[in-house]
Amino acid sequence: MIMAAVAREAGVNALVNMSQMTVSQMSIQNTTRSPQQRQHWLSEQALAWSGLPVVTIQPTVFLEGFFLPLTGPSVRERGRIELPFGLGKTSPVAAADVARVIAAVLADPDPHLGRIYELTGPRSQDMHGVAQEYSDALNREVTYSDIAPEDWSGS
Repeated sequence: MIMAAVAREAGVNALVNMSQMTVSQMSIQNTTRSPQQRQHWLSEQALAWSGLPVVTIQPTVFLEGFFLPLTGPSVRERGRIELPFGLGKTSPVAAADVARVIAAVLADPDPHLGRIYELTGPRSQDMHGVAQEYSDALNREVTYSDIAPEDWSGS
């Protein structure tokens, strides 16, 4: 936690920690196999213990960093979103929206200190709903094809 040590030494008046929303469901007894998610959870715990003036931002998956790059080629070439999501729901959030929240917090941090903000997109929906949004935006049919995790390359 070099960042916490430096923040304490510098006497910062607010530290914005960007984590991820899945961390909100974790505890010491309920964790995940994901090393990344565990690190986010542990970092949140350490920052809470540090006594630093922290505001935690927990976005869902970023629209631009995950959905657009991973769905663009299959939508363009085959008119399908091909991901191993089953009927799971998500609500991707735009990076610009996350940036606006962080800018507002940093402009006036005092009312936000100690708070955790979960940031989502406009609605939680399964991938069939996301495919319908693509269809509406592109004015052509886009469907969702659930593929097996082992068949998904992720690139």
